Amino acid sequence: MKNKTLRLLITCLLLLPTVLIAGIDEVVAAYNKQDYATALRELQPLANNGDAFAQSGLGEMYYNGKGVPQDYKEAMKWYRLAADQGDADAQFNVGVMYDNGQGVPQDYKEAVKLYRLAADQGNPGAQSNLGTMYYNGTGVPQDYKEAVKWYRLAADQGNPGAQSNLGLMYDNGQGVPQDYKEAVKWYRLAADQGNAEAQSNLNAMNNNIQPVKENPGFNFLSFWKIVIAIGVIQLIMWIYSIVDVLKSDFKEGFLKIVWLIAIIFLPLFGVILYLTIGRGQKKTLIYNDIGGVR
Repeated sequence: MKNKTLRLLITCLLLLPTVLIAGIDEVVAAYNKQDYATALRELQPLANNGDAFAQSGLGEMYYNGKGVPQDYKEAMKWYRLAADQGDADAQFNVGVMYDNGQGVPQDYKEAVKLYRLAADQGNPGAQSNLGTMYYNGTGVPQDYKEAVKWYRLAADQGNPGAQSNLGLMYDNGQGVPQDYKEAVKWYRLAADQGNAEAQSNLNAMNNNIQPVKENPGFNFLSFWKIVIAIGVIQLIMWIYSIVDVLKSDFKEGFLKIVWLIAIIFLPLFGVILYLTIGRGQKKTLIYNDIGGVR
């Protein structure tokens, strides 16, 4: 009798995963058909028995108000149960709720903590959001290089938001050397997936690139020829003014000398202006200001 009971227990334990999988498959099928009543009916007992996937799914239904009234606190309850079991999707969702202050007081540090737990498991949404936390300096010190790191991890998995944000980092030269070709590459990957911001940024780059005329350089020889010519004229006028002072009214001659001294400084002012502003300009590209990371 004991042997039969033991064999029955072992058989039940072996069949349990199959039963759970069958139940989850039914839930997914019902949810995709928008048959939320069936999905809820199948999920509830699984979630009550501690199945992390079911708990996370139940949290999603309460979060979105699918088959049940929308209830962020109830959603957080079920997400948290799944997150505590290490479910990366649930950890990500708990992070989002702390980030937005949904069902819980807004807490950026807690959001970062949960995002990191999910990101370390390879969740692309969490990696992208963690990148944004570093970009904006919310919950963590602002760090563009760290933002690029997490955006790239998510972008390499095909996350369109991360691809768009990585493109923006290359576009603005934040955390990476400015590289318009690399920016276009990531914008295009995101735009091809329908990301509206990437499409807008890509369109801005395609339509609003205006090359600035390259500074042709400064001809010092011509410049000094003009300076010498002015100097010769000034010297002649200077001599004339001195003679004029000696021959005529002193006051009138003195004013002429002051005027000539002022003129002497004009070429010097031109040289200083050139050295501080005009020299060394290079060909650049001007883009419309493309907003911040989302």
